[in-house]
Amino acid sequence: MLGSQNAPSIRSPHCLSAEWRDYHVDDYTSLLRKVCGSFGVDARLHERDKVRGAVETRLISRFETVTVSLDAHRVVRDRKMIRSDPGEHLFLIFQKEGKSTIIQEDRASELDTGDFFIADAAVPSEFVYGGRRSSQVSFHLPREEMIARLGKACVGGKEICRHDPLVPALTSVFTRLIEAEACSAALGEALINILCAYFHAQAHGSESASNHLYRRAVDRLEARARDASFGIDTLAADLGVSRRTLQRVFAEHGHGFTTRLQAIRLDCARSRLLGGETNILGVAYDSGFNDLSHFYRLFRDRFGVAPGQVKALSKPPAGRIVA
Repeated sequence: MLGSQNAPSIRSPHCLSAEWRDYHVDDYTSLLRKVCGSFGVDARLHERDKVRGAVETRLISRFETVTVSLDAHRVVRDRKMIRSDPGEHLFLIFQKEGKSTIIQEDRASELDTGDFFIADAAVPSEFVYGGRRSSQVSFHLPREEMIARLGKACVGGKEICRHDPLVPALTSVFTRLIEAEACSAALGEALINILCAYFHAQAHGSESASNHLYRRAVDRLEARARDASFGIDTLAADLGVSRRTLQRVFAEHGHGFTTRLQAIRLDCARSRLLGGETNILGVAYDSGFNDLSHFYRLFRDRFGVAPGQVKALSKPPAGRIVA
């Protein structure tokens, strides 16, 4: 999910925009845990004990709201953290500045400025920034209430498609809440009502023909991505549409067919490496890559590390990730 060129800019003096400063990674982790629960911070790859950023909280309507700004490599929440600190919230995340990749339930969602995502505190998660400057505003929504109102489709980590007709309304209400001088119960309820409408439409299939075709295409991609010979012409034939139609649909959703196919293959390879497989050549080929050097380059670009470093990265290095 890539961001809009017309993403909103939140600049009100009342918005969450604390001044950035330098932290030791342990100090920043402690600050984050006080307001968001048990998370670990993996600092910049070349400065393993340093993070630059800010954390600011505010009560907006009835929701605790946090802006998390940082230039770390990633932030993680694993099963051990969840056992010690059960997730009681869903986090409605707005990418205020920069980019990020959010991974939940083995699905990776790419956020650009202006994108929304609903993260689930009860599910292991990984927020990847790659050392780039990022700022996210997070509304903490009561998990059980949201499941009751939005349905079970809202759990497990869900990206909100920026092309959906309801997203401009969501963005407008969210921005007004952030910029308001006083808490507004009515605006807070309006925000939840828009989310209700969004997930109700998703559950009942009230989506455009383009969105429906895109979802079918992605489902087929995920099923056949590991076949190295699989390409856009094969997919078009499977779906009974033209190559040009598929190219247009993928472009409407912010990325090309090849980009999405590579992302699925890379996520597959990473999952297998995290599971303990050590034969990188076999993992690459089994995930759909037939050029090992190309695989290495794409993997490093996406995850910030070489494939051979993934196993070590999955365990908290001393002094870098605080559980």
